[in-house]
Amino acid sequence: DMAIGLARRGLTPGSTPWLVADLSVLPAAPTKAPGLRIERAETSAEMADWERAFADGFGTVNGAKRYRDAYVRQPRTGGRLHHVAYAGERPVACSTLLLDEGLATVWDVATAPDQRRRGYGAALVHVLIEEARRAGCSNASLNSSQVGRAVYRSLGFDLEVAIPEFRWAPPSV
Repeated sequence: DMAIGLARRGLTPGSTPWLVADLSVLPAAPTKAPGLRIERAETSAEMADWERAFADGFGTVNGAKRYRDAYVRQPRTGGRLHHVAYAGERPVACSTLLLDEGLATVWDVATAPDQRRRGYGAALVHVLIEEARRAGCSNASLNSSQVGRAVYRSLGFDLEVAIPEFRWAPPSV
């Protein structure tokens, strides 16, 4: 049994709350912040900007490098799209959109702490939703912290589901 095997390796069962949006009935676009530019990250330089925004937003340089390296090593086929939001020339937010068989999943939404509460994350996620709709997706999902939950709900992510998963837990002494 897989669950028993995972538990033996130090993983504990739990669940993660995910938000889901029906892409056929979305609210109006949020007001875009003045001077904000959102680009798809396709070149090495753009992915370096994505990595910088990830590191700033999540507060982890090593984690940002690991994610970027993993993404860069993967083939550029399929529906994996990275985006960077710029305030002037500074990359201030990032995201990743995965498209697969009519479902869009939003990952890696991060905004630099000193740039939060300006509408950058909402504008970025709205761009992802529009790309997903153009790609023929009917639903989108994302995992959210409590901090971002109200923003995502305002963008149409109004159904909450709990996805079972296993998490590593340090062994008790």
